[in-house]
Amino acid sequence: MDVPSPLHGVALGRMAMPLIDVPHLDDLAALCAQLKRYSFLLTVAPPRIHGLTGVPVNPIAMF
Repeated sequence: MDVPSPLHGVALGRMAMPLIDVPHLDDLAALCAQLKRYSFLLTVAPPRIHGLTGVPVNPIAMF
């Protein structure tokens, strides 16, 4: 089986783990530096649509 990105198939299909490609982390990094805190809970809730493999999400970092 020739799969161009096997990690996506395993993480999404077998583990139901969301993957975020090309995240924009500048604002989060600035806030972490301002608060002097670098640990947080990251919550990502994509819509539940059967067979969907890509959708814009709104990740939330909670300190």
